[in-house]
Amino acid sequence: MKLFKKEILKYMILPLFLLALGCNSEDEGESEAEQAEVSQLNSNLGVWEGSGMQPGISWTIKITLAENEQLIEYPSLDCGGFLTLLEEGDGVLLFRETITFNTVCADQGFVELIETSATTMDYNYYWPNASNEQGELGATGSVTKVD
Repeated sequence: MKLFKKEILKYMILPLFLLALGCNSEDEGESEAEQAEVSQLNSNLGVWEGSGMQPGISWTIKITLAENEQLIEYPSLDCGGFLTLLEEGDGVLLFRETITFNTVCADQGFVELIETSATTMDYNYYWPNASNEQGELGATGSVTKVD
């Protein structure tokens, strides 16, 4: 009878140990991935200014990247709003743009920022397609970190 109890304990303890080990490593993997995401955005925090252009028009850009809020303004067009981070990695940040003041600017487009150095990024604006996803490239530009 004692042997039987030892066998049962052995088969109960091993799976519990493996379960605990697996849960712990999974949690660590998620937090490392989350930290990598935060680090990508954090490495670009600050105020960025520059200009954008599309056929027939150019305008000024001001982007403020903070930990909890990302804002975009087009001062020469007197419009702007906020950015929602969608993807990041390999020096690229992709945002959904929501215009909240002066509707002269297109709303719900996609802004892609590509690091070219520690203080400059290329700016690409993509129109939303019929499915409201990232569509055709509509404008390009560049921004420089000013603060």
